[in-house]
Amino acid sequence: ESAGRISRLENLDKLRGLRSLNVSRNVLASLGPLGAPKVAALTSIDASGNSLASLDGLQALASSLRTLTLTSNQVERLPQWLGGFRKLEQLGVAHNRLAELRDLRVLHDIPQLASLEFAGNPIAALPQARLFAVHACPSLQRLDQTSVSIEEVREAKERFDRTAHEELKAEVDRLSQREAALVTQLAEAA
Repeated sequence: ESAGRISRLENLDKLRGLRSLNVSRNVLASLGPLGAPKVAALTSIDASGNSLASLDGLQALASSLRTLTLTSNQVERLPQWLGGFRKLEQLGVAHNRLAELRDLRVLHDIPQLASLEFAGNPIAALPQARLFAVHACPSLQRLDQTSVSIEEVREAKERFDRTAHEELKAEVDRLSQREAALVTQLAEAA
């Protein structure tokens, strides 16, 4: 199987009824034109096996996109605006360059996300990656083609809710100490 030669997307605005787009296995470096208003009806995009480093260009599809497959690209971060994709049900970002668990936090705001694939990324090798993904996205039913168990949901909640509580408590303690130091400085200056 040889790769295609599409290096940029053009004239998509002429395809007003376009609902599904498969541009996998090409040489795309950007999905820019997909943000055009006349293409905003897309519900499914497969851009696997390209040279995409970011998701820029997809923002205008937030209200329609249900399936986004970007497997085997060069994506390093999941942008905050991805949380606005309220209808997204399936996200495939396996075999990219995602390296930080915090990038998965944006998935929490996607209420319909039922399936996530992120195997083959540097984060997938981290010991708590699966549990963190389950915690970050409460609606997940499948993760890397494996069902999410009730036990995993319970364990993720126990593990990461406690961590978040401890981090919040530590931040409150730091702020209290900073406030006390400022009060002392003001008292000494007066």
